[in-house]
Amino acid sequence: MKRALVIVDAWKYHDTRNQEKEANALCSFLNYVIQHERQKETTIIYSFGSVPLDTAKDPHNNKINSDSLNVNIVSQNDDIFTSKPELNDVIVKNNIEEVYFGGFHFGHCIHMHSEYLHRGNTPMNCKNIVLNLSMVLSEDSWDEQIKKHSDWNYHLWGPTKFERIKG
Repeated sequence: MKRALVIVDAWKYHDTRNQEKEANALCSFLNYVIQHERQKETTIIYSFGSVPLDTAKDPHNNKINSDSLNVNIVSQNDDIFTSKPELNDVIVKNNIEEVYFGGFHFGHCIHMHSEYLHRGNTPMNCKNIVLNLSMVLSEDSWDEQIKKHSDWNYHLWGPTKFERIKG
């Protein structure tokens, strides 16, 4: 089964220094997970923003590419860069059969990218979010966001598998 891990909005820049420190910490772990998943032939997809990639800009108004990615994540040539409107086409084109989401921010952009894909013409359940590969905004609560988005499947990543814990 061909699997993809979609990392949402792992920008190089963040609004505040505190957000940047938190993002850098999570991205260091994400990089470890990404390296591990590549060895299992998981397709790595970075999905940025809500407009088509050719018109999308990072927070500093630069065109989105590998330079937009957080410095703690090392991309490789076979990694895919896309945006929410193009995500469905990327999944279909690459024959992905199983997809998991992580990144920034739980209850917001991660859920939006997952929902957008779910509403597309992909033949699989796309509502799989990996909690320990995601970050919640400081003003949000994990519990509140899980209750708000109760129809998603929630997982934890471990070295041997994505383990479903709720949904």
